[in-house]
Amino acid sequence: MGSWAKKLTVPFQQSDKLSEKRDLIRSAFRVSILVALIVGILSVYSLAVDVKTALRALREAPRDNVHWATLQIQSEFLRLQYQLDRVRTKDVATTDEFVQAFDIFYSRVQTVKTAPLLAPMRANEKFRRNLARLDAFTASLVSTVDAGPAHLSSSLSEIAVKLAAQESVVQELVVEAVTDFAAFRDRERLRLTHLVESLAVAGLAVFLLLIVAMVILGRHSRRLERRTRELADSEERLAATVSSALDAVIVAEPDGTIVDFNEQASVCFGYTRDEAIGAQLAELIVPEPMREAHCIGMARFHQTREAKIVGKRIEIDALHADGHEFPVELAIGVANRGASMLLVAYARDISQRKRDEQALREANDAANAASHAKSRFLAVMSHEMRTPLNGIIGVLQLLQETQLSKEQQSLVETANLSGELLLALVNDVLDLSKMQAGKLQLEPEEFDLRSIGNAVKDIVSSDATQRGNRIDLIYDDALPAWLTGDKKRIQQLLLNLVSNANKFTRNGHISLDVRADEQSDGRCHLRIAVEDTGIGIPADRLHQLFTEFTTLDNSYSRNQSGTGLGLAICKRIMDSFGGSIHVESTLGQGSRFWVEFDLEISERCAACAPAEASDECDVPTARRSLSVLIAEDNPTNAMVVKGMVASAGHDVEIVSDGQDAIAHVSKGNYDIVLMDISMPFMDGLEATQHIRALPGPVRHIPIVALTAHAQPEHQKEFLEAGMNGILTKPVRKHELLNVLLMHTRVHKPHDMSAGHDSPTLDESELLDTEQLDQMRRDVGSELLSDIIDQFVCDARAYTRRIRTAQTQEDPAQLQKAAHALAGCARTMGAETLGRYAERLERACEQMNVDEMRALPSQIESIHQRTAHLLGDVGTSRQDHL
Repeated sequence: MGSWAKKLTVPFQQSDKLSEKRDLIRSAFRVSILVALIVGILSVYSLAVDVKTALRALREAPRDNVHWATLQIQSEFLRLQYQLDRVRTKDVATTDEFVQAFDIFYSRVQTVKTAPLLAPMRANEKFRRNLARLDAFTASLVSTVDAGPAHLSSSLSEIAVKLAAQESVVQELVVEAVTDFAAFRDRERLRLTHLVESLAVAGLAVFLLLIVAMVILGRHSRRLERRTRELADSEERLAATVSSALDAVIVAEPDGTIVDFNEQASVCFGYTRDEAIGAQLAELIVPEPMREAHCIGMARFHQTREAKIVGKRIEIDALHADGHEFPVELAIGVANRGASMLLVAYARDISQRKRDEQALREANDAANAASHAKSRFLAVMSHEMRTPLNGIIGVLQLLQETQLSKEQQSLVETANLSGELLLALVNDVLDLSKMQAGKLQLEPEEFDLRSIGNAVKDIVSSDATQRGNRIDLIYDDALPAWLTGDKKRIQQLLLNLVSNANKFTRNGHISLDVRADEQSDGRCHLRIAVEDTGIGIPADRLHQLFTEFTTLDNSYSRNQSGTGLGLAICKRIMDSFGGSIHVESTLGQGSRFWVEFDLEISERCAACAPAEASDECDVPTARRSLSVLIAEDNPTNAMVVKGMVASAGHDVEIVSDGQDAIAHVSKGNYDIVLMDISMPFMDGLEATQHIRALPGPVRHIPIVALTAHAQPEHQKEFLEAGMNGILTKPVRKHELLNVLLMHTRVHKPHDMSAGHDSPTLDESELLDTEQLDQMRRDVGSELLSDIIDQFVCDARAYTRRIRTAQTQEDPAQLQKAAHALAGCARTMGAETLGRYAERLERACEQMNVDEMRALPSQIESIHQRTAHLLGDVGTSRQDHL
């Protein structure tokens, strides 16, 4: 810009600034005048109220009442003297009239002394002093007057002397009241004069302010006319702005006639402005299927001035001039034009955005499909990998039971350890997959955290000893005996942390420290720390520890095995618990991992703590030979399972598909079926459903799934299909034999019926005395008696919880209590009680209302009989010893 242009624009800029200052001063002046006018009006109103109040006070004359009350004291005093003279001169026969006169005089004095109306008078010092004298005088005569006529007559001379002494006091009291009353009248007249003068001055000020306000309003009116002209110019500029807007702007009358159509609207809809002006909105841009609804809405707006879509942003199809429909984003507003109204529509072509959204949806669908494919792949790989693992680990377990040389035993143990490691890696990958998919389901149960810590130490101890490490367990005294939570996940968490510490420590020390703070809401805040004296972690790598497939560095990973999933799984578990995990480490000195989370404190009796885990796993032995049918298509797995079952003295038959399994069950006399899930021709689920549909008692035969499908949703499907239990491959021998015994101890057809009548069971069906004998041999008679007492206590509590949950119609709590009772009963050999509790648990899972209503009463009956039998058993065993 040249110097001449600057010289030309500077005066205008200065003029604009001066104009802004003048406008600001004018606005401030107008506001000041308005405020002063309001204040003046309020002042006039206040003064008028004061004048009215003063006049009302003069009319009511409260001081007259004060003056009258004071004069009454003098009057009553003279009357009292008169009555005294009459009594003394014997004009009257009795003193009653004197006593009455004294009572009146006494009352007058007390009224003047206490009446609120006379409070201003009592503020006068002389008046108050004389009033006190009169009050003391009357008080001194009270006892004499009230003593009776005889005493009063003897005291008349003394009373006359005292009464004469009070004449001057009464006179001064009255004079002071009259004087004060005169002064009060003068003050009231002076105050009223001042109020009238002030009212006149305020009225004049308000009048002047009104004149000034009228002048200002006149000037403001002229300025408003000028602003109106400026507004018209502004509307013209606005019209120019609308015409150049990036969005299509269409202005229409309430009847749908278009009155404005900007340039962008012409680009969007394909009509020129001349073609659009005067046309009907419906015929121009509304597609044929939508015109009727559009016309109804416009008619409603024309009549009621109400439109449902006004003020909203919607997406809708519009019609182009060439006949094709396309999506637009539409917003409609209403503008006032004098007495009429206009519809203003803002439209934007969103065809490209829709294409982008469709592409994004397709990409998202592809990503979801890939995720589902990954899940299916993991499920298939879980099955396919677990199947050969079952054969490998099973054969190795069978091989360990044969006569082997020391070198062969070492090789078998190494192979078995490798198989277990491979299984752990498969489990880690599956766990992580479920956690990433948000399908990790917590399964709360009651457990003892000390037992879990002890078990973790036992698991890691062997490897820790080989590495020269010592593991110490530290438990807080405040740690509750029983907690409620997902026991398996907590054990997995602790095992991962302790194993990780052991892996990176050699010839050192590892500690597992558990601290607890009990809270008022029945929960417990846990802080569990695992500390080691290992190699430590570099500070710049700490933030990477809890991500998947992360190891410290290449050289470190060559020395230590692992997938880098353990800590990531710990982080996911803590997230699912609502807790947190932390780490601190010093390179070369060691690391400390700790977690913090809350768990519910169980109501279970603290005295019933579980026994310490044994260092060796005892394989259960059968008390009779069982007939077992194995349905398994994989020859290796069939051979392994058969070897495990046969080694315990049971009879075994093998079939390779579901159809053969049905045929054998319908013809044979088997105690239990071990059913593989994935088989040719007919899978295990379908075969189970067919068996459950067979006629006669065989349909109730226990069926246990043999499966490599480890995910919870699959296992739930197996139970819903009619299976009684699940064994996950690879199968351990002691787990297999435990399952056989659990499902065949007291198996009889009528036990599995779905009837709801009260069960009629003999003692042999209620209690497995052989299991109790075995427990007596294992733990001793004295401890067995304590265990029986504790079981009866716990079972009674669970039974009550079942009844309470049924009354409250709470299926979740009903299922939880039934699950706890089933596990407790099975442990004690109370097979029928445990089986009915399991039936109730399944009924809750399947929402079988009939059984949920019928089974609790049956369970109560069975529990009572079982508790009675257990008491007899405990007593007989003790007497026998």
